[in-house]
Amino acid sequence: MKKNKLIILTAMVVCFIVSATSCSEEKEILVPYPKDITFEDIQLDKFTYNIPNAAFTAGDNETGVITANVINNGDGTFSGFAPSNRNLRHYPWNLSPDFEPAGGLTPAQKTDEINSTVMSCMTYYPSHSGNFLVGTTHNDDAYITLNSAAVVEHILVTNTSFSYLTGNYGSVYSGTYDATTGKYDIDGTPVRNINIDNPSTDRYGRFYLPNHNGDELVKLSFNSGYYVKLTIKGYNGGTQTGAVDFYLAVDTGVNPDFPAHKYILNDWRKVDLTSLGTVDKLVFNITSSYDKAPKYFCLDGVRIKK
Repeated sequence: MKKNKLIILTAMVVCFIVSATSCSEEKEILVPYPKDITFEDIQLDKFTYNIPNAAFTAGDNETGVITANVINNGDGTFSGFAPSNRNLRHYPWNLSPDFEPAGGLTPAQKTDEINSTVMSCMTYYPSHSGNFLVGTTHNDDAYITLNSAAVVEHILVTNTSFSYLTGNYGSVYSGTYDATTGKYDIDGTPVRNINIDNPSTDRYGRFYLPNHNGDELVKLSFNSGYYVKLTIKGYNGGTQTGAVDFYLAVDTGVNPDFPAHKYILNDWRKVDLTSLGTVDKLVFNITSSYDKAPKYFCLDGVRIKK
């Protein structure tokens, strides 16, 4: 069966009636991606995620079939891959000292709040584009295998919202910044949450987003020459066929191919993997100039050459 990626489009349906009245209607339209594995065959409710307890498959005879590895740590964290369709693009409200629920949060609730950004894809505009995988690179746990060896033409990747927010602003965000430490002051001036259009100052606050281990991160640009690099290695029959590097974040002068580039990725980008040749396994790893940088990314749109 052909898998489809759900894109919300506004279809204006004009109805002409005898009385000369007209009407318009918004509809959700399914736009097919016939060659890509888009993970829509994985069952998820809207705006949710799932950390499986074992490796899982995606795709079909038309797109090709892959198996994604996962190790569920049992505490709300994992390594490898887990499916999601979340797209939270701002700091969690409940971790803010200004909006925290009365009585505070339990450790499990705090983990869920952090995961609301870890398990969200970062996009420039709010996205309703369906399922994707979140990858956590630990050792070589983040890998996918192909049921039949083939050339992978490309994949789509973006940052998680956690990586984007902490990379741009750090674990603390307010209106008071200390240039000597690279940190915003949690007791500083309240500000509007990132990517929240509500102008009401009632929603201004100080925002907090630590790592799962409690580490507080500073923004990447506090140190010059920063980068977060995703490396995809191809294998066939246990032999490495090559490697492709893609920068999820980069400062000027770092990327030898594009030294003028300076960005922290905030939307889906295509990564060409044809140079890896015929593969039966892809292994993903993240390295960074910042030792506390989160090793998360989002994966979608796996295209296998037929």
